[in-house]
Amino acid sequence: MKVNTLTSIGILINTLITAFIYFTEAYKGLDIVMIIALIMCYVGFIVMQFNQAKIGSIIFCIGSVLFIPIGLVGIIGVRKIVEHIEAEKFKKLHYE
Repeated sequence: MKVNTLTSIGILINTLITAFIYFTEAYKGLDIVMIIALIMCYVGFIVMQFNQAKIGSIIFCIGSVLFIPIGLVGIIGVRKIVEHIEAEKFKKLHYE
């Protein structure tokens, strides 16, 4: 399990929020910060694809902090990924 649906939805929502802020004149000072946060989300997302879920999830969560409360969708998805990895490690340690 590399990435779940909530993480994908979260990154899509973060992208839409960033696009809205970028194209709205009232938020011109905030757009650079939001783009940097979005890039962090994408980097975390990509790192998770290469079986580095913990590192990727940390990067993704840091990038999603600016998108709170809507960024919580992606953070919840990332948390489920990490919980799944921990459960798999526990099974291997105790049952195999």
